[in-house]
Amino acid sequence: MMRKSKVVRLDENREVTVKEITPKMMMDIFGQGRDQDAGANDTGFSKDMFDSLCREGCGMSVDELAGLYGSELEQIWLAFQEINGFFFKTAARIGLSRIPELMAESLTRTFGEAFAGSLKTGTQMH
Repeated sequence: MMRKSKVVRLDENREVTVKEITPKMMMDIFGQGRDQDAGANDTGFSKDMFDSLCREGCGMSVDELAGLYGSELEQIWLAFQEINGFFFKTAARIGLSRIPELMAESLTRTFGEAFAGSLKTGTQMH
């Protein structure tokens, strides 16, 4: 089986391929999630971790994502949730149900409260 992916068409000339994150990235995120659940830091993932997640998940850095429009970011976020359903389900199964919330906190810190607050955090995944 191949790595899952989904192409998000931003406009007639631009598209982003959202990809399933690797088990290594999942373990790194779960490790930070455990630290966060233990109260080490409640402001989301480190900037480096969040940037790595963005690069692996959609091939763009946080700085590149910051140059997109809100509707474009929302399309990418929704595709990320869809493609990485296993990641979100595993996080919940191993007791790291705050992972989507931590991702939202990272989005808020990076893109601002008003924008990030409008994105669904993945907690309502099917």
